[in-house]
Amino acid sequence: MCITDEAVVANLVHVIRELVRLGTAMPIERQVGRHSRTTAICALARVERMHSRNREGEPRRPDAVGPGSRPRVDPAAFAQAVLLVTEAIPAGRVLSYGDIAELLGCGGPRQVGRALSHSTRHVPWWRVLPAGGAPAGGLAPRARPHYDDECTALTVPADPTGPHEYRVDMIRARWWPTDAEQMQLADLGAALRRGTP
Repeated sequence: MCITDEAVVANLVHVIRELVRLGTAMPIERQVGRHSRTTAICALARVERMHSRNREGEPRRPDAVGPGSRPRVDPAAFAQAVLLVTEAIPAGRVLSYGDIAELLGCGGPRQVGRALSHSTRHVPWWRVLPAGGAPAGGLAPRARPHYDDECTALTVPADPTGPHEYRVDMIRARWWPTDAEQMQLADLGAALRRGTP
């Protein structure tokens, strides 16, 4: 019996979809060292994108840079999508730059950070940070009052030398979108990849 890559991918998609549906995606998350239902959902989206591209036999897109790379999108539309996702994060919860890119299915952590740093719109920027949990580039003193007001889970060293020495506990504070929110984010990401508003 020969197992094809397509059969393996189809089986993986089925397993992840069932785990996400049942809300028990922990076994896969432990294998990859992450503790988030969002991780399983993002893995499903990535596998489904790769699977549909291979199954339909589409030629490699000229704007793709490498295997499994994400499609290019309009930077202004991407920035607006990042701001919408940022506004959707509830108080006391956070996402990493990479989480937002995964949820949208395009861009990457740097593009998300760039969209937030160039925004003139007031959004809860402190709810989006690097995957390690430390606020980006000197923003720790400005972000700390927001975390304290929202009761965001923090990790502070035993002997901090200043108010900037802390990290957000990404395991406890990461936002897990509801099924309805996930569908909205998936639709937003699909619209970006199609180039429609």
